[in-house]
Amino acid sequence: MTRRTVLTAPARFGWLPDSVTAVEYRSGAGGSDVVAEVGAAGSAGWGQFVLTAFPEGVTPDVDPLIGTGDGQRIAAPPVNGQEAYWVSSSDPAFAARMDLLRFRGADGIWYQLDSSGLAEADRQSVPLRIAAGVVVGRYAPAMPLALSSLPADTVVTRASLRRTVNGQDLWRAEVGLQQHGSHDVTVSAEPGGGDAYVPPNSQSTGEAVPPGSVAPMPDPAACSSGGGVRRCVREVQPGSDADASLTVWLDRVVSRGTDDAGWSVDVLP
Repeated sequence: MTRRTVLTAPARFGWLPDSVTAVEYRSGAGGSDVVAEVGAAGSAGWGQFVLTAFPEGVTPDVDPLIGTGDGQRIAAPPVNGQEAYWVSSSDPAFAARMDLLRFRGADGIWYQLDSSGLAEADRQSVPLRIAAGVVVGRYAPAMPLALSSLPADTVVTRASLRRTVNGQDLWRAEVGLQQHGSHDVTVSAEPGGGDAYVPPNSQSTGEAVPPGSVAPMPDPAACSSGGGVRRCVREVQPGSDADASLTVWLDRVVSRGTDDAGWSVDVLP
């Protein structure tokens, strides 16, 4: 059976500082990127590195207006012998919170690395080292789920894969789909024990979840666990057709297990 991938990143990270706790590949209507996270959002010491790419053949210019100030191009040391520069602004607030490095890859494509949360002493050295380690070229990460079938008139709207690093290997994969132009569903897979099943339209009581069971997702959602993986489907705009029900969608989600050696880039039938 020939399958199709749903997630392709513009490149991937090589070297990252030990403070990084997770890496996420994302794609959607706004394009695709890779994000390396430091700590939890909103916590002390939080930060992130966001890697994006410009279209092939495009040489980016600095916007004349960034924040409330004038956009500025500041020379940076070459990255792997290729041209690089910082994007900044005469707006002190922007310049104080964001470090934005653009560099040309060996493939001739321009890449951008947005860094935030860095200590003052690291604001140039760390982004330059990360950029030097970037593996350029489009990359499709293997996914822990697949879809056994798709109803007619269904398109992928977004996809993501997040994995923790430098500690316990936790992960979550999501694929957003739209059926008949209006029924939006998200299928997901993540580590989860037991064989619990959360039926559609179940209500969370707010009580503690017993060991070995699975906490319900916000309604409307359906989940099933087995083999160490929890599969879920949730919807934003409910569908009315028989092939649009949550239970039917959940049956389409195939788990590839907890061992990434069995994962694959091929997700769609």
